[in-house]
Amino acid sequence: FLIGYLLLSLPAISQKRAINVDDLWAIRRVGTFTLSPDGNWIAYTITQYNMEKNSQNTDIYLIRSVGGSSRQLTTSPAYDGNPCWSPDGSFLSFISRRDGTPQIYVIPMNGGEAQKISNIPTGVKDFLWSPDGRFFAFTSEIHPGTTLDSSKTIDEKKLKSKVKARIIDHLLYRHWNRWLEGKRTHIFVIPSTGGSPWDVTPGDFDAPPISLGSRRDFTFSPDGKEIAFVRNIDPVVALSTNNDIFVVSSKGGTIKRITQNPGNDNQPVYSPDGKYIAYRSMQHSGYEADQYDLMLYDRRSHIIRNLTPEFDLDVDEIVWSPSGEKIYFTSEDQGSIIIFSIEIKNGKIKGLVHSGCNTNLCIAPDESQLYFRRTRVNFPHEIFSCNTKGEDTFQLTFTNNDILDKLEMNNLENFWFPSFDRKIIHGFILKPPFFDPAKKYPVIMLIHGGPQGAWMDEFHYRWNAQMFASREYVVVMINFRGSKGYGQDFCSLVSKNWGGGPYRDIMAGLDYVLKKYPCLLYTSDAADELDGVDLGGRRI
Repeated sequence: FLIGYLLLSLPAISQKRAINVDDLWAIRRVGTFTLSPDGNWIAYTITQYNMEKNSQNTDIYLIRSVGGSSRQLTTSPAYDGNPCWSPDGSFLSFISRRDGTPQIYVIPMNGGEAQKISNIPTGVKDFLWSPDGRFFAFTSEIHPGTTLDSSKTIDEKKLKSKVKARIIDHLLYRHWNRWLEGKRTHIFVIPSTGGSPWDVTPGDFDAPPISLGSRRDFTFSPDGKEIAFVRNIDPVVALSTNNDIFVVSSKGGTIKRITQNPGNDNQPVYSPDGKYIAYRSMQHSGYEADQYDLMLYDRRSHIIRNLTPEFDLDVDEIVWSPSGEKIYFTSEDQGSIIIFSIEIKNGKIKGLVHSGCNTNLCIAPDESQLYFRRTRVNFPHEIFSCNTKGEDTFQLTFTNNDILDKLEMNNLENFWFPSFDRKIIHGFILKPPFFDPAKKYPVIMLIHGGPQGAWMDEFHYRWNAQMFASREYVVVMINFRGSKGYGQDFCSLVSKNWGGGPYRDIMAGLDYVLKKYPCLLYTSDAADELDGVDLGGRRI
C-alpha cells in the first residue's frame, strides 16, 4: 500500500514548476478585511489582474469567521472595495467606481441590491461608519476655499483647457506618481441615508496628511460626537514630519489640537469606553524613521502617557480589546511582523504571533479570537485567526491554492554574521526551486530601499524574491544597519552614512555566504564566527 501511494504521488511532485511572470499576475491578492459586529462574518477584498487587457478589478467576498466556503458579494467590472459594516451588522458599505467616480454604496445583508448613498462630485477616497449608524465620515480632495461642487468645476475646466503647463508655487506639488494640483484632502460627514455633506476640517491643510500616515488617520469617538484626525500645520510640510492629532465635533466647528510633540503623531484610536485615545508617536522632529511609541491620551485630564518607553521596536497597527484592558499591536521584528499585546494597567508586553508577516489586525467582540492577514516569501496573503493567547492558529481563506499547488517555492533561510566592526547583521537566503547542492549557482544580491526599510518574510508583489530565484539564482538579502526591526539604535546607524556602513555590511554578508555555504548550502559550522560575540540579547 505504501509503495502504491508513493508511486501515485510522484506525478504530482514532478508536475510542480518554478514560478513565472504569468503566475505572479494570476495570483489573486487578498486585500483589506473587516469583521462583522457580531463576529460571525468577514468581508474581504480580492484583486485580480488581466495581463492581456492590462487591467485590474477588485471585488468583495464573504466568509464565516470560523472558516468554510467563501462567496463573492460584488461582481461589478469596476472597483468595489473598502468594506465597512454598519454598527448593527445589517448592512455592508463599500466604495465602488461602478458609476465612474468612487462613491459609498450599501448592500443589505438579508438580501437585495447595492444602493448608492453618496454623490460626491470629487469622489470618496476613504470612509467609515459612525458608531450610532447615523453618519459616514469620508475623505475627498478639494481645492482650498472651495466647495465640493466648485472644486469639481475647477478640475473640469483644467481638463478641457488647452494649456497644460503648471504653475508651481508651493511644496508639496507632487507625491510619488501623481500631481497634487494644489488640492487638499479634507474630512466630510454625511448622513448614512444620503444627503448633503459638510466639511469638518476646512482650511489649507491636508486631513489626513498625504505622507507619514498610518493605516487610518481619522475616526469617530464611541458616542459618535467627535472625530479625531491627523493634520500637519507646519508652514512647509515638505520639510516637516510634525503630524499631530486633532479633534473636532462631528457636526463641525472649532478644531482642537491635542498633541504638541514635534515628531510624527498618527493613528488615533478611541478606547471602547471613550476615556482614552491611543496613538503612535515619534519623539524627534524631521526624522521620518524614528521609532513609533504607543501613547495614551486621557481625554479628561489631558495627560499623555508613553506605554512602550522600553520597547525597542516600532508600534504599527493598534487595536483595542473590547474590554479596554489591553491593546493589541503589530511590530516589525527581524524580518517578520509580530502581533503583541500590552496591558494598559501595568504596560506588560507579550509576543503572541511570531511566524510570517501578520497585518490587518482585528479582534472578535467577545475577545476570544484575533484575525489577521498572513504572508510569507512563498505564500501570498491569506486570512488567519488564532485565540488571544496566540495559540491555535487557523487558516480561513485559501484563495490561490490552485496556483500554489503547481509551484515549487522555497522558504527563506536566516543567517547572521559579524560585519567589519563585529556588529551582528541579519540576512536571508532564498534557494531556487529544485535546488541541487551538487551544482553551482550564481548569486544575486537584492538591496532594499528606504533606506530605513527591511527585507521581510513576505510575498512581495513588486520586489518578489521568488521571481529571481525561479531563474536559478540563489538570492541573498541583507538587512544592513539602518534596517527596521532591529531596534532604533541600529536603524539610526544609516543616517548620514548611506554609502558607508550599509555598503560594508552588504559586502561582508556576501563574503560570509560565499565562504560559509558550500554551493550556498547551509552547513553546521556556519555560525562559528559568532562564538563569543555579544548578540545584544536578540534571538537567532
